[in-house]
Amino acid sequence: MSTILEKSKIVNIICSIVIENDNKYLLVKEAKETVKGLWNFPSGKVEFNEDLISATKREALEETGYKCDITDLMSIYYFYWDDMIGLTVRFNFWGKLNNIKKNPLADDIIESDWFTLEEIEKLAKENKLRHKTTYKQLNDLKENIRYPLSIIKAP
Repeated sequence: MSTILEKSKIVNIICSIVIENDNKYLLVKEAKETVKGLWNFPSGKVEFNEDLISATKREALEETGYKCDITDLMSIYYFYWDDMIGLTVRFNFWGKLNNIKKNPLADDIIESDWFTLEEIEKLAKENKLRHKTTYKQLNDLKENIRYPLSIIKAP
């Protein structure tokens, strides 16, 4: 039996966050040509020597313009992208705003906006969410899945 790493050779680490504020959730509209106009939870690749929490906060700031705190782990997925070499592992977190000031958005984001759960479900029914993992993350949000951050932090 071989391991995932032996089979995949490359493992991509991605972080994603559901930022909640007053019963609304922050989504970003993608600008990348292959997914242009689709909505997603703020997410992106973890950089070399970057821990998951720092990467998630950085991606949230870059993509939404807001600083946030990470409160809980939501879920962990692994999958193969159609256009990315190797296995991708995605860590999904819960977060909350820690400031109201909004900074400029990353170049690969058209806009960010707040949605109720019902509005996100409507986007899902209209196939306006970016990827199958975004739909899975929506289900995790609906089920309010939360784990303490301590389960992924080294002692």
